[in-house]
Amino acid sequence: ESPTNVTLHCRNLHNVLEWSYDQPSPGLRFRVDIKSYINRSHNVVWVDSPTRQADVSFLSDPNNDYFLTVTAVIGQNESEPAPHDGIIFSYFKDSLANQICFVDLPPVNVTAQEDDTILFRFTHPWLLYHQKLPGNPNPKMKRRGAQFSSTQLPVFTYNVVIINQKERHHSFNCEESLCEEMLYVDAAQEKHCLKIRGELQKMAVQATQEYCTLPLDITSHGPNNYTYIYIIVVIVLALGAAAFVVFMVYQKWTSPSTSLPQSIV
Repeated sequence: ESPTNVTLHCRNLHNVLEWSYDQPSPGLRFRVDIKSYINRSHNVVWVDSPTRQADVSFLSDPNNDYFLTVTAVIGQNESEPAPHDGIIFSYFKDSLANQICFVDLPPVNVTAQEDDTILFRFTHPWLLYHQKLPGNPNPKMKRRGAQFSSTQLPVFTYNVVIINQKERHHSFNCEESLCEEMLYVDAAQEKHCLKIRGELQKMAVQATQEYCTLPLDITSHGPNNYTYIYIIVVIVLALGAAAFVVFMVYQKWTSPSTSLPQSIV
């Protein structure tokens, strides 16, 4: 019997192949056959029962496409590979593979500015994922932002759309460790939301959500700046008056009392 429900989960350069098998037997093993389209290589990963998955995160080169099948093996007997037509996947966003993997955009901070503009910023995606790419010289090395200069970072090309504001596309390139840009927005909108997607080293970089902020002047219908100044002045004057009263009472209690002259009989 061949494995069933063979599924590949690939995202953020973490790839896991899963399958089902309903007839466990002594000595059962699973063979994951891996073929590379670039160098025509053939590799094998063995998995012992009862495990029903294999970590194939090492298959993350965006310059390559990969072909996977799973076969159940007991001694000299083996099943037909599954799925029948295999799983073809790639991190190359323009690949013809039937499954395209991608990486997430790092968290984005959006803040309202003056003059009807917003500022958005996020960490360059390369700083999050470069250690997981095949060929990294030291994958166990901890990332430290200071190790990277702007000339070492690959170009991250991305597109930004302001939702419900004419849906205009804004294109940017980033080669700095912190990507940040400013955009003009419609001040009449109560909040401003962005959709962002891009490309890094041939990989698709996708946002996990819409990134929103409230307008800068959200208190325009409440007390204005002059009101706050007036309140502060009143509080300061009240505190000063209270301090003066306390000082006078203290002076009265600490000053020596003066006895009145006795009346002349």
